[in-house]
Amino acid sequence: MTLKSEHLRAAISRRYPVVVAAVVLAVAGALAAGIVRPTEYRSTVILVVPSGGVPGAASEADNLAATYAVLIPEDQKVQLSAGLAAGMVSTEAGQAISVTVLSGSAILTVRFTANSAAKAYLGAQAVASAITGPHPVTRAIPAGSLVLVAKAQPATSLASSPLKTALLGGLLGALLGLVLAIAWERADPRIDDLNDLNELIAAPCSSGELVPAAAASLVQDWVLAGGAYMRVGLLIVGQPDAGALVSFRRSLEAAGDQRVELSELDFAAVGSQNLIGRYKPIVALVAVGTRRDSVVTKVSQLSELGGRLSWALLLPAAAGARSLKPPAGSETPPMATGSSPPSKSADPASLSSSVQPQSRRSRPSRTSALDSQPSGLEAPPAPTARPR
Repeated sequence: MTLKSEHLRAAISRRYPVVVAAVVLAVAGALAAGIVRPTEYRSTVILVVPSGGVPGAASEADNLAATYAVLIPEDQKVQLSAGLAAGMVSTEAGQAISVTVLSGSAILTVRFTANSAAKAYLGAQAVASAITGPHPVTRAIPAGSLVLVAKAQPATSLASSPLKTALLGGLLGALLGLVLAIAWERADPRIDDLNDLNELIAAPCSSGELVPAAAASLVQDWVLAGGAYMRVGLLIVGQPDAGALVSFRRSLEAAGDQRVELSELDFAAVGSQNLIGRYKPIVALVAVGTRRDSVVTKVSQLSELGGRLSWALLLPAAAGARSLKPPAGSETPPMATGSSPPSKSADPASLSSSVQPQSRRSRPSRTSALDSQPSGLEAPPAPTARPR
């Protein structure tokens, strides 16, 4: 699956715990590394290769400076002098020396790094003394070929401030978290808009609230196709918002004028394969953010039992339904059949018990405890004969 740009916000909203965890771990790791890593100090000396004011000698001085930049850290006598001054062995002193040349010039910057400010300062002083003056310690650098421009400066710490370390770690963690979130989204795609639902369901699909005019048109089409009294099967996928479920039920009941019976389909019920045919039409109510494979599984189960979707509606997800793994038993919340509108804190599972498909010999009772709550509509009486 290719993650579309319009889905990126929804993906980050779903997977934000991954991003937050990556940022926290990265910041903690960066701060811990800064504490564990020993602090280093560096002192600097500036030298120059004189050209003597002779025309054409400037380019030769530049070339000679580049040669010295490579030679100085590798010369064993220079390493020995710096090591003795800084209390280090020659090989460590060689690794502590670095030389750079200012571009387009014969100016060299010599740096000496050590685990203390005093060692760094003494090492830089020793390097400058070893290669300047009338008696350099190495024959590779003739006397007078390097002139001291700036003496060794007091060593400064190379450790970053905790704030800078935390910001850098947080930035790297955020980038890593985004990569992980996008990878997870591709591995576990969700239904975020109507286009996603249309890709999985062949039946007509809609989104948003079912307005009275649309409900009346649907009921009229269903009545013309199936008769005066309808048993509408509801295939609920995901965790739709409780208020949206009640609003959908009431819109259909009001439009049906006592001719609509809503029942949630339960594939686990005994004899469901023989009872699916009783419900026509069958409507899928899909919550935003539902896993795509959950939708495919439900539709496939319905098809295996001989049912066929007539319509699908994309509804808002219930509050708290954005968790990466829904609670056990909450994949298909029950559909209210006569309850009052839920409060804002109501949970879909507390609205009512689902109306399960029953056999023709035992028609579901229409005087349950749910019907005792005011709903403005009475349940239709059991028809004695199907109108022709």
